[in-house]
Amino acid sequence: MATGLCTGWYENGQLHFKGTFAQGQKGSDYREWKEDGKEIKLTYTWQEVLSTDGVKLHSYYNNGSSRQVIPIDLPEGTVGVVYKFDIRDEDQPPVNWTTAITLTAALASAPTGLGPALMLSAGAKALSTERQPAASVATKCRFFIVDDEELTQPFLTYATKGTMPAPAQCYQQAVNRAQETRELLVPAGTKRLYFAAQNDNLRTSAKLKLTVSALVASRQ
Repeated sequence: MATGLCTGWYENGQLHFKGTFAQGQKGSDYREWKEDGKEIKLTYTWQEVLSTDGVKLHSYYNNGSSRQVIPIDLPEGTVGVVYKFDIRDEDQPPVNWTTAITLTAALASAPTGLGPALMLSAGAKALSTERQPAASVATKCRFFIVDDEELTQPFLTYATKGTMPAPAQCYQQAVNRAQETRELLVPAGTKRLYFAAQNDNLRTSAKLKLTVSALVASRQ
């Protein structure tokens, strides 16, 4: 996995790329050129890829499932995502946020030359400033995010229901964290993520709101 300043060349001796890497991820100084010496320019845009509202998570003693696994399809060129979710008891005040508008404004105001990691961080920071009505009761819950559907099977299967993968297999996981806004870098070529959530309340159903936006790179 590339770390530190890295440089590559084409067979004809023309410079191919140069930049700093951190655990395989390109830094803000990364530059790339075509074989003819013309520099390749990257432009970034936000695309909202998922928006759910009021997904019901039944309680343990109610009829219906307390668990949901939501697939998230990513467009070609995705370098990372920002997600925002809220899980709260059904009788709590509803939440609403304007992800697309907020991220577009954050991108427009970002300094030129920012790498994808810093752009994702700026997007998550902008979304986290959107205040929501506070829940008076903390919902007992759990969630995780993976890119392999097989890792969600123990979570859904009756005999092992609610079982989460090992932390090292997840992009993120937590227990009793009912709200979160966060950025995630994803490996090049990642086509789908899976967001799994469970309501651990014994008798009170909950509702889930989840929005995911992808930062997409285009080469010019």
